[in-house]
Amino acid sequence: MEDFFATTTDDELVAAGQLHAYLIPEPTSRREIFKYRDAFVGLDYLAPQPEEALHLTVARFKQADDASLRELLPELANNSHIRALPVLSGRWHDPICANHSAIMHCDIPRWDELIAATNACAHEVLGSDAVCYPAPFASHLTLAYGIGQGADDCVISAMSECRRTRNITLPTQEVFSCLAWCMVRQHRDQGIYTFEVLTTTPFTQ
Repeated sequence: MEDFFATTTDDELVAAGQLHAYLIPEPTSRREIFKYRDAFVGLDYLAPQPEEALHLTVARFKQADDASLRELLPELANNSHIRALPVLSGRWHDPICANHSAIMHCDIPRWDELIAATNACAHEVLGSDAVCYPAPFASHLTLAYGIGQGADDCVISAMSECRRTRNITLPTQEVFSCLAWCMVRQHRDQGIYTFEVLTTTPFTQ
């Protein structure tokens, strides 16, 4: 484990507020996932994420929170590229360490299609230069970011033990009914990200 924030390239933008597209698990799932926070007690090289901040990143954009973006929210909410997708479902995996973070993969069969539709929507509504970051390395939820050096093995063991002792139980299929357009802020001093949902685009029911 290394410091995740030592390699981020958009700290200033995200600190001020930056538009991201997220999938957000159901509240019951987030409550279960948040139990993993117990695994990080005593591991001072990790920064657990708040329960209300748990998400899967689909795309990031440079748009800040201003009046011009707010005016475009109805177009994002009604975009046909995303509305054409069916309700998505995913399968959770046990947490691992990757990308200087503790994460949980979520297999979503139409993940690549979702990214393509989100990018098409952004080009159409936000402009041709809206898509300026690479896609996420995988469909995943971050439990904690690395904020220093430490052994991955200790983290994996602690998460496995936490899953057993806290009886962490997640649905066989996590259902995602919409894409959330969020204003995201980085709090580097705490090692966390927080977000506000600006609007959502529903998938086809």
